[in-house]
Amino acid sequence: MVRHDERSDGAGHKPRNIGIRPARPLDATPLYKLLAKYFEEAPVGYPPIDEKVAMAWGLSVVIKGGVTVAIEDNRIIGTVGLEMGTLPWCNAPYLNAVWLYVVPERRAGGTPDKLVQVAKDIAAKNKMPLRLDNIWGLRPEAQDRWRRRHGFTYVGGNNVWFPAKQGGA
Repeated sequence: MVRHDERSDGAGHKPRNIGIRPARPLDATPLYKLLAKYFEEAPVGYPPIDEKVAMAWGLSVVIKGGVTVAIEDNRIIGTVGLEMGTLPWCNAPYLNAVWLYVVPERRAGGTPDKLVQVAKDIAAKNKMPLRLDNIWGLRPEAQDRWRRRHGFTYVGGNNVWFPAKQGGA
């Protein structure tokens, strides 16, 4: 029999204690560095990041309470950032996951699942749909399968999770 501490997460890593918590203003610099990696992985060239603009935007999302981080060994290994938007044709609010990123070596260990669940819980609590774009720039087919597994529906070019359809509040 394999003991719990000897099992792998599927990527060859032993299970670790990964904490999930709201981001704090002091997390802004490590978050910026993590999100810079997010854009580096994209298969197409995004415009270069303006550090000042990116830091101000990211900090504003943190201050509004829209950022959750995954922590391992006091290091941010993943994050989801949420901003509220409104549907232009009816002024109804929705949550927009403006980013969901996990370092490559921790994607197979359940960390992305934990972060998306936090986002879905917030959306359900507020009775809002949750919109989620690509979570990182690689393997769009795998991302589509992952989003479907988490209850997202492809609607008009967007991937949306609807709390009422998923038994949410």
